[in-house]
This record gives sequence, structure tokens and C-alpha cells, in this order.
Amino acid sequence: GGEGGVPTIFVAAANATEQSQATADYVCTGSPNDDGRTIQKAIDELNNLAPNRGRLVLSEGRFDCNTGMQFNQDGHTVQGMGKLATDVRIKGTPATDFFLFDFGGLGDYNTIRDLTIEDDSIPAAGINITGIRFGGENNTVENLRVMDIGASCTGGGIGSGISVQGVQNVVSNCAVVPGTGYGIWVSADYNKIQDCVFNIWQGGTERGLFVDASVGSEIVNNFFLGWDSSGTGDAMLLDGC
Repeated sequence: GGEGGVPTIFVAAANATEQSQATADYVCTGSPNDDGRTIQKAIDELNNLAPNRGRLVLSEGRFDCNTGMQFNQDGHTVQGMGKLATDVRIKGTPATDFFLFDFGGLGDYNTIRDLTIEDDSIPAAGINITGIRFGGENNTVENLRVMDIGASCTGGGIGSGISVQGVQNVVSNCAVVPGTGYGIWVSADYNKIQDCVFNIWQGGTERGLFVDASVGSEIVNNFFLGWDSSGTGDAMLLDGC
């Protein structure tokens, strides 16, 4: 079943309400070894049930993940219960580059909305941590909190809260606190970043919004807080545009 006839898989957190757990297709245990794998099982089922069309709903509560989630089809939606209600956290000690929600280069017309992603991991030196990666076209990120992605990266590793590597994607109404590296990194053409708030740590080295060699992208009605001259970072950097 699903709203509007769209096939839907519902995953409940270990600390979700009893009602949510009772109605869920999958219930997580709260273990970092389990939560990401359980969500991935739900994604795989959705791919089989509704290729290129479907909705993954995450309950209220907290999901701790030491494995990332991969999508390889078009037209799917990942939806939480609100950015103050659904919290998905990166955990563990990644030894290879880590992507929490990875839409890679194959996914077009996907949406992720209404949740928080945070980074509590302690990666090995030189490892990069990414919250969300889009490599395809016409994807949407909206109403997210993106917190401290890559905050513990060392040895040249960096964090990217949202990495936009494809064209004609939209990121809107997000609250972004960068860790190391970039809050939002745009490295392709004709994307739009709008109505986002960036909170840059004073004295830090991070960049809130990095638009790298991008042609035709729109940066509209964004707000930057907290940057000062004691740091070496940038609220926004346009490089080669």
C-alpha cells in the first residue's frame, strides 16, 4: 500500500512509538551494525516492488548506521517524519570513504526530505565522509538538517553534507552545519540551492556552500550565520564558475 497509490515501505526506529513499530514493515534494533542494513533491506524490497517508483518512510526516532544506503533506481522518495523528529546518524570508524545516502550516478528524479542527518563517526585518517550524494539529474533535497558531517575527519579527509555531482538538482529549505570540508558541494551545472541556512563555526576552516566549476547554477535566498575573520573557511565559495 501507500499514499496516492505509491508503493511504500515503512521502517521504524528502535525508539519509535509503539504504534509506529506495530505498523512498520521493518523495525530497527538501534545497533549501528543493524540499522543501516535494515534500511538497505527495505530499499532493496522497494526496488523489487516498485522499480523507479516508490516511497521509503522512516519513522520518528534515531537510526544509528555504520553502513551506508545505496540507491540504484529512479523516482524514489526517502521521507522522514520531520527534521526534528527523524534522526539518521553515521556511527563507527569508517576505513573507506563513506556515503550515508548514496544515489550515485544512476539515480534520477529521486527525493529525500524531512529528516536530520548527523555524523558521530571517527573515521580513519584520510577518509572522506558524505551525508548525501547525487550523481544523477532532477533530484530533490528538501527540509533537512545536515549536522557536522566529517567533523572528525583527519589526515586530509573531508566531509560533505550534500554532494551534488549531477545536473538540474534542487536543494531547498535545509539547515546546514558543516563539519570539515563543505556543507553543500556543487560540482556540476544547472543546479539550484535555495532557502537554506548555513551556520558556520567561527574560527573554523569549513565552507558552507562550495560551488565548484558549475555553469548556470542558481544560488537563491540563502542565509549564512556565524562566520568571522578569525577562521580560514568561507561562508560561500564560487570557484571557476
